[in-house]
Amino acid sequence: MKLACVVSCSDSVKCEAEYSLSYCLSSLGFFSAPYTSDSQGTLLCYGEIPEEVMERVLKGDWVVNILHDPGGFEGMVNGKDLPRAKSRGAGGSGPVAVFFVCEEKEGVSLREMVVADGSKLTLVSEERMGEGGIITVHFDLLASIFFFLSRAEEVFSNKTDEFERPPQELAICAREGFEEEPVVNTYILLVQELLILAAHRSGRMLLRKLEWPAGQGYCVSLTHDVDRLAKWRGRSILKGILTGKTREVFSSVRKSKSDPWWNLDHICETEKKIGVRSTFYFFTDRGGEHGGRYDCVSIKELLRDLVDGGWEIGLHGSYASMTDKSRLIKEKMRLGEAAQTDIAGIRQHYLRVKIPETIENMEIAGFSYDASVGFSDRVGFRASMCLPYHLYDFENRKAFDILEIPISIMDRGLPGDVKRRKQEARRIVQSVKEGRGVLSLLWHQSMFDDADFPGLGRLYEWLLGMVSADNPFFANHVELYRWWRKRGQVSIVSSEEKGAGTVLRIVSGEEIPLMSFEVFGRVSGVSCEGATLKEFCLKEGDRSVFTICDIRSPGFGLSIEHGDES
Repeated sequence: MKLACVVSCSDSVKCEAEYSLSYCLSSLGFFSAPYTSDSQGTLLCYGEIPEEVMERVLKGDWVVNILHDPGGFEGMVNGKDLPRAKSRGAGGSGPVAVFFVCEEKEGVSLREMVVADGSKLTLVSEERMGEGGIITVHFDLLASIFFFLSRAEEVFSNKTDEFERPPQELAICAREGFEEEPVVNTYILLVQELLILAAHRSGRMLLRKLEWPAGQGYCVSLTHDVDRLAKWRGRSILKGILTGKTREVFSSVRKSKSDPWWNLDHICETEKKIGVRSTFYFFTDRGGEHGGRYDCVSIKELLRDLVDGGWEIGLHGSYASMTDKSRLIKEKMRLGEAAQTDIAGIRQHYLRVKIPETIENMEIAGFSYDASVGFSDRVGFRASMCLPYHLYDFENRKAFDILEIPISIMDRGLPGDVKRRKQEARRIVQSVKEGRGVLSLLWHQSMFDDADFPGLGRLYEWLLGMVSADNPFFANHVELYRWWRKRGQVSIVSSEEKGAGTVLRIVSGEEIPLMSFEVFGRVSGVSCEGATLKEFCLKEGDRSVFTICDIRSPGFGLSIEHGDES
């Protein structure tokens, strides 16, 4: 049931290749281990196929071989040669863009891409060899994943915008015009498709953890940045009077809770109606020109009421905290004391993140996740990914520990009138569905003021209604972080063939109320020891899905009964 993986490339880029491969397989939920002579799982090789693996191919195994472009990782690691995309042509299918295309190899084409100039590019081919064969990916898929997730184009650029952050147009998806498609998701789904094919032809089964607890198609995570709690304060009062809003100004000043931006109760009631809770990101103090114009201590009752009601409080990192470690630590501590809760997550004001410095400071401060990667001037996927992931630490050549939860839609990024906004939102939701990912929404609470931001509050409510019909997995950011961590800790420690079935010992680092799995191969049933089988369902195409509840640490036994091959 475990994949057997080989990484054949130079040591100078092996850490980067292993980072990409690990993320690809873990996000898909496959169990994997490095290849050894005793490996019994489906074969996956990056780079040159070793002789020992070729011997197994000749005897009947099929291997998925992702080609390695020697110049791919090397150029990015050195910050010298950032790639250009080969973009999909009009009416084409498959990934919207590929990078690091390798030389053609013999074989029958399984997947082609029509590029922008009208020519055809072989993406995947197969070649039978002896009793088995090789399924070849003709572009360096792992280097491509690394390029997107590491944010190499921002890390190695000295360019900044008016907020002293990497310009959003630096992102290659923005430059090439495919920011609304999570390209990395299409890459990893291609890997899944090819592994299933190789396993089937090798006569093996594959087991994977589904992305979401009850097997939902995707996740929805709601968030709100609270930049200002009061519309009418200081200079805004004078501006309001000068623009003919005297009555509204004085009504709000007399009673702060009639201020149109003091509206968290309305947002909470909207979310309670569909049984969900969101994350609110708060500043800690006024913080000067780019601050929040409120102090978290003065609203501690509000913060504690939100926590008691099941909402999450996260830190909205101040403008100066992007590069100020001590300030970031103090802000986290101060907000936690005011709200009387642990602060697990952060989103930087204006999405101001400098990689690696800001991420390193977040880890030192003790944050579990960050939610700052995204666009503010458009919708879409800045890292071309709609699942949680870990940014890459180029200096230490490893993944950062902090989890990144990317933004899908920010209110200000939606264009034009209501009709266009709904069209854009539908496209993003569809992309997330296809990628089995996370729809992470960022709606500032001030955007519910219909006088200044007509229709945006109603658009949020419309979006909630639309996605609720799909019955997704709803989770605020800390719930999403905890789920993703628990899912990642589930692993196979032993596998044994017994009679007409396979007996697995699966370990879990924490208790998990509900988790779903998918098996590829003929299965007649499953049973559990140490957990409860809630549901088992045979699907079309030799595929089965089952859900297990009450998983306790250290784990459980799983028996999979093989089906009749006739």
